[in-house]
Amino acid sequence: MRDVEGLQTEPAYPTMGFVLCRGRGLHVLLDKDEPPEVLQTCATKKSDGVYLELGTLQPEPLKYVIIPYTETPDVEHEYAMTLYTDYEVELEKVDPTKVLPPCIQCTDPKSFAKVGKALKSLEAKYATLAKKEQELRRMHAFGKPQTPALLAASQQTTAASQQPPAEQPASQCNSGQCGSGASGHFHQGRGAAAAAGAGYGAGAVSGGACSAGVDANMTAADVANFSHYFHSVDTSNDGFISAAELKRATLAVEQQHALEDAEYATQAREARAALATGAAELKELQQMLQQKREAKARAQVAPLPRGGRRTPRNR
Repeated sequence: MRDVEGLQTEPAYPTMGFVLCRGRGLHVLLDKDEPPEVLQTCATKKSDGVYLELGTLQPEPLKYVIIPYTETPDVEHEYAMTLYTDYEVELEKVDPTKVLPPCIQCTDPKSFAKVGKALKSLEAKYATLAKKEQELRRMHAFGKPQTPALLAASQQTTAASQQPPAEQPASQCNSGQCGSGASGHFHQGRGAAAAAGAGYGAGAVSGGACSAGVDANMTAADVANFSHYFHSVDTSNDGFISAAELKRATLAVEQQHALEDAEYATQAREARAALATGAAELKELQQMLQQKREAKARAQVAPLPRGGRRTPRNR
């Protein structure tokens, strides 16, 4: 009658069974290429549960593995496993991400996430240091500590160089007018050169630089800084910066940047090597801990009173 009325004739029990296999150790995948060694098999049966009398099992350090399965693949079921035994046993779920310690050699995502997080933090710190270094170089404050007067003068020079150039009026030029498109920054530099000494004063005048209305804005520190840098670049001491001298100065700056980049790369490699060493030490400690746990488990194997012990297992 239930079949005629279209009702369920019997509960929809799955066809299920399980196998008892020999373990291979921690963090070893049981794949199809190397299937595990099956010791005992519980035949599949369509019911609300199956059972198997295992008999006497010899203690092994690598543990035993119980693999339940159903008739239909890729279908998850909730099940409860009950073990009746006269001995103290430990029944746990094989889940490396929750039960076993983290391992950098298997597919445990926690270890990779931990190493990746540490590397990301180091990269962020190095990026911050590089940004700070660029800011200090822009302010001419990178390197040996300077006196407060020189530091304030270099900051004033940086602030003045960041201002937009302005055209100088014709009345402020020696010849009565400035060259077309001449900027205040150019006149400021040439004026500083003219005020620094007679070695290149003629060059400043011949270049059409303004001498009035410009030197009033220059400080002694500005003149000293410009004179020092000009003399360091002007190796011929003729009062002019030639193309070859400018090229040598540019190459020196590029070489300095290359050395700093190489130093940064060396620091990054040392940090990665330190992380690798720490990971190896962590792995060794985990192996020692696991060996001690296994030794403790073997030492605690003792018979229990008759009547058995029931250990529920839920998934």
